[in-house]
Amino acid sequence: MTIKIQQPDVSDGILKIFGKKKAVYLPENPQKYGYYQVKRENFFKALFRSSAKPLSEGWCYMDDLHK
Repeated sequence: MTIKIQQPDVSDGILKIFGKKKAVYLPENPQKYGYYQVKRENFFKALFRSSAKPLSEGWCYMDDLHK
């Protein structure tokens, strides 16, 4: 399985200044041999989302995928 993640851009840098992270949505039921592109969270949703609130099902932080 190959997952394509977009490189961090200017909006990610602005979120980092405010101590926020942008989340991505992983596809449901991925196949063993597939090529997927993750869906990125909207800048304003990431900016105004509470840090204490857990992410919805299927969403994770981009930093967790780079590990």
